[in-house]
Amino acid sequence: MFRFPAQYNSHRGPDVVGSHHFHFDVDESIIDQVGELMKTKKGTQFIMTLKLADGTDKDLVPETPGETLLRFRKRFHALINEVATYKSMTPEKVKTAIRSKLIKEGKIKESTKEMDIAMLSVEINNLEEIIK
Repeated sequence: MFRFPAQYNSHRGPDVVGSHHFHFDVDESIIDQVGELMKTKKGTQFIMTLKLADGTDKDLVPETPGETLLRFRKRFHALINEVATYKSMTPEKVKTAIRSKLIKEGKIKESTKEMDIAMLSVEINNLEEIIK
């Protein structure tokens, strides 16, 4: 059984054989939860139950912006530790290098705590590229 949050994206259909195609987006942070689903063969049939995340089911309550920011910050700091290990550096040196770069670029004044979700996304992507 697969259970994960997804956001409705679009619908296409019917096509020439009468099929309808529904597209859902899944956040990268939960990709491990859906990895087995991605290994299934095309044409595999599923019985799907969709539940609207309207706040009535505590497991499906959408994140608040603050919760999203916290999740991105945690990912950012986890990646700093991974990069530090990969580069044989201390996490503080990695963070100092990132902070210095962002200050030079004028994106922050003095602390990485000033970063918003968009800035965190960019830096998370940069850190992930280092350890690929």
